[in-house]
Amino acid sequence: MTEIKAGLNSLTPRQKEILRLIARGFQAKEIARELGIAEGTVRTHMEEARARLVVASTREAARLLSAAEGLRNNDRRQTLQIAPAATDTPSSSGISTYEATHAEQAVNHNTLHRSANGSGTADAASARDGDRNPGHAGEARSLDGQRQSGPADASVRRSFSQRYIALIGGLNALSVIQWFALIVLGAVVAVLLFGGLMIGLFGMLQAVQQIRR
Repeated sequence: MTEIKAGLNSLTPRQKEILRLIARGFQAKEIARELGIAEGTVRTHMEEARARLVVASTREAARLLSAAEGLRNNDRRQTLQIAPAATDTPSSSGISTYEATHAEQAVNHNTLHRSANGSGTADAASARDGDRNPGHAGEARSLDGQRQSGPADASVRRSFSQRYIALIGGLNALSVIQWFALIVLGAVVAVLLFGGLMIGLFGMLQAVQQIRR
């Protein structure tokens, strides 16, 4: 076994490649065509590999190499399978690490789903309450309208109040002469308005009399 192992380790990459093709059933001429080298070169590598492995034929050398590489591949597969098997080992609670991780991911997904749908659920509940109690919904809309119109009404009242206060303050600041002039001006305006009203009324009476004639 030690000699075979040493012989396998002494093989060149080209010799191993040729032995693998022999194990697959290739002939020397086919191997030369596959690798792009001369058939004589292939036969030289075959004989050198047979001599290093101390076997009677190149077919036996190819079987030894295939068996050795098959064992190495199995060792690699077993090494790779150790880690996943360890992750699936049940914990003290009887649940494997993989199952616990999967369950935690499912809980996080459900939490995010409920959080994303929270606003939509609240809106739907409000809509259902409005459908069940239309009077309550109308009152709520009315109150909202009053709240929105309240600031505007307060602003208008405040504006009128300021103007009234300014007018009263201006009248109180007038002297006697200014009061007399204001009264005379008011009387003149009243006479003019009364005269205009009487002229208009007299004109209407004349029009009515002309229509009757």
